[in-house]
Amino acid sequence: RRRLTLALLMASIAGAAWWWRAGDETVSSELGRRWPHDWAMLTSWRAEHPGSNVRHRPVPLTLVSPDLAAAVIAGEDAGFFGHGPLDFASIREALSQYFDGRRLRGASTISQQLAKNLYLSDERSLWRKLDEARLAYWLERRLGKRRVLALYLNIIELGDGIFGVESASRYYFGTSAAALDRKQALSLAAAIPSPRIDNPSTQTRTWERRRDIIDERLDAYPWIRERVAQQPSGKSP
Repeated sequence: RRRLTLALLMASIAGAAWWWRAGDETVSSELGRRWPHDWAMLTSWRAEHPGSNVRHRPVPLTLVSPDLAAAVIAGEDAGFFGHGPLDFASIREALSQYFDGRRLRGASTISQQLAKNLYLSDERSLWRKLDEARLAYWLERRLGKRRVLALYLNIIELGDGIFGVESASRYYFGTSAAALDRKQALSLAAAIPSPRIDNPSTQTRTWERRRDIIDERLDAYPWIRERVAQQPSGKSP
């Protein structure tokens, strides 16, 4: 019985190691890919809206306003440049609040969100969160923070069928993502959690509150914009 238990344990460890390493192959495929190509969120949207047009125009990070990139980071993952693929401090805080009787809030980093949007579904399960963490780890290891941020900004949904900050900037404000001012940047960043409902066109109360919160965070963490501006240049999104 001990030998059987040991054999099962070793097989489980080997299986887990293989599963973890397989994430490297999935993510490494992004290194040579060129836009446009489909990703999980876009495929899901097209399945829900057959025949509908998609707005998507990818741009490199150098053609995204630093105010916009900073606003997105402040709204979604203020510690993006300081932590790894997972933000364990935010996870502990979310769990602590949950055990105190408050609603369980999300603590996903930008890398985790990118992993979900690129490869996974919106299913709420422990397995999907584990898969998300695995892919987020390999995204940061293989692509680095700058590439992760660029991809995220280019595929995030910012309205019904509007993907990426360039298309959203032109749709809502009639200008490029590079030309957005701080007020416009805040308006776009505030749409990320529920872009089809709360966005610069609908201007709901929820959207307004989130815009103001992001504005306060940018004032509280000026180093976010400084770190964005320090990111190296590049031609690929």
